[in-house]
Amino acid sequence: MNNNKNTDTIRLIGYWKSQFQMKLPHPINFIDSKWDQTEKNKVIAYIKNAPFLPAVAGGYSYCRLCNKEDNGCREQSDGYFIWSEGFLHYLEEHNVKPPKDFIDHCIKSPKAKKINLEQEVKIDTEWWKEQRGFETPESKYFLDPYEHTYPKFYSLELKNFNKNNLKLKYRKLLKDIAKELDMSVIEIHHNLTNSDKEFIVSEEDINHIEKIINKDLFLDIKRIKNIR
Repeated sequence: MNNNKNTDTIRLIGYWKSQFQMKLPHPINFIDSKWDQTEKNKVIAYIKNAPFLPAVAGGYSYCRLCNKEDNGCREQSDGYFIWSEGFLHYLEEHNVKPPKDFIDHCIKSPKAKKINLEQEVKIDTEWWKEQRGFETPESKYFLDPYEHTYPKFYSLELKNFNKNNLKLKYRKLLKDIAKELDMSVIEIHHNLTNSDKEFIVSEEDINHIEKIINKDLFLDIKRIKNIR
């Protein structure tokens, strides 16, 4: 167990949305065909010079934008950020422009911090998950070739519900859904009536829920593509 309270946090970057990581951003939203070439060259040079970590993944990553299937299997880190070997390909070939924090960091070109792999290393994944880039002409009309591989998620919202007239049927619906989703009745009620947050369930959950929905209680079920 590592008792070092000064353990550095390394920010994740350059990992992209896949069937296994639906909450990660997609590179199409970072393409900037007008990215300043001088700035781009500095970022690329910094990435190229960063140390590789000794571990190797079980297989090659693939490019989310083209048909390149052998887009690296290693990781690089300067001790501040950590990224996949294939991150470079997106910058060089697709003009993928990283967030400003990372660009400024690369331009400052700090001396790399050595990572002690014998100690616990804290990786901040939330910062990268929150990055969504910007809308570009490319992203507006982009059809993701890997869309069919992503697991499907849906949002549930209670519609046209008269609590006084359908109280007993509503209670039964809550009980049945709670049983299928292994949640409490109170949790289900809160999720269905909370207007500030979507109630998100998987395709498998939907298949179970659709069998028990009472015709007098209308659940609005919508497919969602971006999971946060």
